[in-house]
Amino acid sequence: MKKQFLIPLFFLLLLFDWGYSFLQYYHQPIQGDLIAIILPEPHYEQVLANPFGLEALQTGEKYGGVNRYFAHQSLYEVFQNVPLWLNKFLPPIDSLYATSAFFKWLFHVALVLLLVCYIQPKARFWSLPFLATALVVSSFFQANGYSHVIGIVDRSVVYAFFYAFPVLVLMLYFLPFYRYSIQ
Repeated sequence: MKKQFLIPLFFLLLLFDWGYSFLQYYHQPIQGDLIAIILPEPHYEQVLANPFGLEALQTGEKYGGVNRYFAHQSLYEVFQNVPLWLNKFLPPIDSLYATSAFFKWLFHVALVLLLVCYIQPKARFWSLPFLATALVVSSFFQANGYSHVIGIVDRSVVYAFFYAFPVLVLMLYFLPFYRYSIQ
């Protein structure tokens, strides 16, 4: 009887935590080189035009961000398209903040779920161990307050795309190998 009561309770608590995190992400300032990457400025055009930095290797030309093409390109594509689509529903400035909040929230939720998959590799989503672990792990993801000290998803959307997103992709890549080694 307790188990049947705890599963919906833990799920609702998790949804509440994730909803509150989205609100916190929405009210954070947009920081970083977002405008310089989206417009893009000349030194970011070089990064976006040369995905693997081969030109820098062949000619010895030096420019920043050679090893971060995919982070730059992801950020560029998201902020070139999603805010324009959201402009149908929101004012232009709000669409920028909503886009920023949504992607930080998406990284947050995906990282929590992936960490739970690593911690509880055999648990199913609607099981008590999975939801309990997700609730515990989610409490360590600070969107405000101590996020400058222990934050996993950075307050700046640019840094979220440069750090949380690659960690997410790396964790997705290694998950099948991890599951194979455990089982």
